[in-house]
Amino acid sequence: RLSGPARPDEARKRMRQTVRDFNDRARQADFTAVVDDHGRHGARDLLRRAPELAGVMSPDGTTGGTVLLQADNSWRTLAATLATGLTGGVLALVNRHTTRTEFTAAIEDIRPDVLIAEPSAIEEWDGGSALPDAPPSEALDGWTVHAGRGPRDVSRWSGGSVIGLTSGSTGRPKGVVQSESALRYACACTIDVNGLRTGDAVAAVVPLSSTAAYCFGVCLALMLGGPLVLSGRWDREDALARMAAHDVRW
Repeated sequence: RLSGPARPDEARKRMRQTVRDFNDRARQADFTAVVDDHGRHGARDLLRRAPELAGVMSPDGTTGGTVLLQADNSWRTLAATLATGLTGGVLALVNRHTTRTEFTAAIEDIRPDVLIAEPSAIEEWDGGSALPDAPPSEALDGWTVHAGRGPRDVSRWSGGSVIGLTSGSTGRPKGVVQSESALRYACACTIDVNGLRTGDAVAAVVPLSSTAAYCFGVCLALMLGGPLVLSGRWDREDALARMAAHDVRW
């Protein structure tokens, strides 16, 4: 159950500290931020892409809002995380394998201001009808962005910064709302208990739309300032080989 509306100071802090720390570290020296099926991606490259996406997400200077993202296991999810942090928005995650019925249910529950997904997913879900007043734009190397205009209110998320999916038995997608402080606390404990160090590589081989995979994959990698090693499709041998090649610690 959600608590009352977020205080204004809380709303301004949505994923801001994590993005700011990542930005500061990359300014000091570039490093590999993501290893995925497309290769290596540097932190400075992601920081170049993030403001570009933020601009597309924020037509007429409108910032914040709830951003529904197709969270695939690639550099795009990190770039969208950074962009959403820059605009002070709330990031909601959906999987590419989501059915049209499940997508419709997610739209009803989340009521996003922005939708970001690959064109085939938008077509399959009839995503354009979810934001009928938001003409499609392009970002993230060919993905589609529908960004609504007008006022955006995220107070209903009570200070949350990320909405990730979790398992359930009803057939209706379930979202877990996480604050940045909760995500950072979980990651800080993981770092401490496992003796992880700055620059250590983190692997995420399950879908990043999962709240657990996002927390202990994306957020942990952003805090450590090391590579997030991803696999787009599960294959045990390939995953083990990729983790070994990049000295994954978690």
